Amino acid sequence: MISSGALVIDTKKYFTFSSGIKSPIYCDTRKLISYPDYRKKILLSLIEKTNQIGNIDCIAGVATGGISWGAWLADRLDLPFCYIRSEKKSHGAKKSVEGVVDVDSNILLVEDVVTTGKSLGQAAMQIKEINTAHISSICLFSYEFRESKELLSGLKIKLYPLMDLKGLLNQITDDTQRNDEEVRKKICLALDLDSIEKVREIISQTSEYVGTYKIGKELFISQGIDAIKEVQKYNKDVFLDLKLHDIPNTVEGASRVIVKHGIKFFTIHSLGGHEMIRASRRGVENGVKLYENKAPIILGVTVLTSFNDSNLKDILITKNINDATLHLAKISLDNGCAGIVCSAKDLPFLRPNLESDTFYATPGINVGPRYNLDQKRIASPYEAISNGSSLIIIGRSIIGSDKREEALKILFNEVKEGLKSN
Repeated sequence: MISSGALVIDTKKYFTFSSGIKSPIYCDTRKLISYPDYRKKILLSLIEKTNQIGNIDCIAGVATGGISWGAWLADRLDLPFCYIRSEKKSHGAKKSVEGVVDVDSNILLVEDVVTTGKSLGQAAMQIKEINTAHISSICLFSYEFRESKELLSGLKIKLYPLMDLKGLLNQITDDTQRNDEEVRKKICLALDLDSIEKVREIISQTSEYVGTYKIGKELFISQGIDAIKEVQKYNKDVFLDLKLHDIPNTVEGASRVIVKHGIKFFTIHSLGGHEMIRASRRGVENGVKLYENKAPIILGVTVLTSFNDSNLKDILITKNINDATLHLAKISLDNGCAGIVCSAKDLPFLRPNLESDTFYATPGINVGPRYNLDQKRIASPYEAISNGSSLIIIGRSIIGSDKREEALKILFNEVKEGLKSN
């Protein structure tokens, strides 16, 4: 209901019901009748719930929101239908119930939303004037207010809501937790540190916002495998960023033993060429058999974010950034890498030219003051995610910030907004 706009939550501007009750949650199920997909799903739920209630002879729609749902439900169940006016007609037959209702029919009242239960209670009393059999009621949503419970209990009517307030709040909580976890999965924090004590401090301050931690050369040379184990104590993924670049046999052996340590990602240099990349893949495959661990994701490093067109000429690459990055990306992906490391600025050019399931890890992400002055092709978290980054890598903007919590919140919210834009 939230995605359809039928359910609105506003904790700053409360909604006032006709009863005078104010609530931060407003449910306008009338909107749902305009969307066939939502309508079909809700109707299937109404049918299932009605079958669970059992022994229903007639469907009665409560004016006005319950009339359409009641009519559709009666049609699908091939049952008689009637509807109940909010008040008797002042002309003609002066009826309050339109349609034919047998005296001994078991009636199911259909309402859209139940707040205090006043409309549903009035409808029940009007039905009771012409029918002495059992009455049940069903609705799309119930606020479960005390007034409605007392009223329906006094009328001896059982209400079967498809969703109530407690269920809604539980669902919102679950959805929020799921959404937040999706955001965390997109964020990798670079632990460019030299001690385990500093690693513990940073993880304890950032784990609420971060799903993956990157261990680069500084931390790995300083602390070795202990750095990997420390990150894994917090049930976080490890991104081992050693950028392997050597002869194929050496890279194959290193890739094999990397599997032993249960990491999620590791990097190799695309400039190593197709033989080295294939050797890395072989190493991983053999490591999986040897250590019985899951295969880590191999990421091919294309053009460093510290490079621009001018820097490329220093290493005798005459192509421009876009062409060089695409060329190296294809070498990586064609020979065993599942993804690449590139600038978020490269994504609008790369993505249309590569397979749709390519994984993109994008360093050079910045929030707040610039700390990464050596990186030339940088982007904001929002820009990176909007461009299609699979994992953004950020370091100095967080580690070096004297307002770390504030920077983390900016980072997290930008990623969240970027995901919404995709």
